[in-house]
Amino acid sequence: MKVLVAISSLALLAQAASVDLSARATPLVVRLEESGNSGIKGYLTNAGKEAVKLLTLGTFLDDRPVEKVEVFSGAIQNCAKLATAARTAAQNTNSSSKSRLQKYFKSSSARVSKQVSTVFGRIEKECSSTTSGVSSYHCTDVYNACRTGVIAYTLPSQSFMVNCRIFFDQMPPTDKRCHAQDQQTTILHEMTHLTEIAGTEDYGGYGFDFVRSLTPAQNLNHADTYTLFAQSIFARC
Repeated sequence: MKVLVAISSLALLAQAASVDLSARATPLVVRLEESGNSGIKGYLTNAGKEAVKLLTLGTFLDDRPVEKVEVFSGAIQNCAKLATAARTAAQNTNSSSKSRLQKYFKSSSARVSKQVSTVFGRIEKECSSTTSGVSSYHCTDVYNACRTGVIAYTLPSQSFMVNCRIFFDQMPPTDKRCHAQDQQTTILHEMTHLTEIAGTEDYGGYGFDFVRSLTPAQNLNHADTYTLFAQSIFARC
């Protein structure tokens, strides 16, 4: 989905969001790296043409930079675990796994199993490292697209994802309720939108009822279908 001006957003209320590429709030790109058992190193890269004053309000640092880095790092790690479990389930040939594929993707054929497991394998790899991969992560609204109700958004053509304030303020790290939304599933959902992962669409809808309304072909290209499949394993639905 290499359309420069198209973004995919995950919202509490389904809505469209547009991006003004000239209104990017900061040219800084963030990379996170674990340091020991409890430490995190942050690497900042200035992708812009001008120098950036890091300690000037309104550039990169906001009111809770350290907290956001910690929260986001945890969500990425949980995303990797979620994707691993989903990949394993999609590859499994037992009746339970086939039934789950049928429930969400309306097919348990070898072709569908391979496609779904491949997507989750890519997500697993991407979420397993904060220093390498195809995507960049942002904890601030670099394109001013965090409108009311938007949790996160992705610009597939630029291979980056942004988490909005709702992600940090209202989303729990994990949620064991069936088809619940949390930080780990939000990251996984946005990951599927990346062109290098699956290039999925939202088709204007989220949730299990919407997933059931889609055709099998649409399910294979729908972000929330992958998300709910993975979450159902975590929640043991």
